[in-house]
Amino acid sequence: MGRTKQISLAIPEILYKESEEYSKNYGYKNLQEFILDVLRRKTILEKVERYEKAELQALESGKRMSKKQAKEFLRRL
Repeated sequence: MGRTKQISLAIPEILYKESEEYSKNYGYKNLQEFILDVLRRKTILEKVERYEKAELQALESGKRMSKKQAKEFLRRL
């Protein structure tokens, strides 16, 4: 997996309890595993979805974009 970084996270008690319950109900080993999964989904999977959306829109428009235009387009997604 590579190097890891330890963080301290303070969350409201109700969110903590609900997160623990969710992680148990959906088969996570512990709360840390659940939080890591959420972070992966938000930082990696959604990025892939945004790029796929941008690619589809670009193909549908039939226009070619410069690198600068493509970066600006992705920033607006």
